[in-house]
Amino acid sequence: RVFVYGTAPPRQIQRLLLLVNHVEAPDWSIVFWLATAVGRLDALRVFAKKALFYVPLIGSGMRAMGTVFLSRQWERDIQEVKRTFAHLRSSGKPYWLMSHAEGSRVTPAKL
Repeated sequence: RVFVYGTAPPRQIQRLLLLVNHVEAPDWSIVFWLATAVGRLDALRVFAKKALFYVPLIGSGMRAMGTVFLSRQWERDIQEVKRTFAHLRSSGKPYWLMSHAEGSRVTPAKL
């Protein structure tokens, strides 16, 4: 069954795909706040661009929280995505999987 929420989903939701818009840098903090507010910060997993893997402190923190780093080249990323979903299914643990569908922030140059 699929439910669509425009507000915070109830805490009892165990598995969730979060599709969020990424307009400004603070967007991530809103998702972290939302997950914290409903007691699911420990279940939050993020799809992020591979470049963040190498940022000091941020990259190591993201690795520790189970971030899935993608190169934006489907031929390379498909195996990592499959591995992630297989692990999430087999673990039986709750997860909130967050993806920024458009992949990057909006800037005047991109518009």
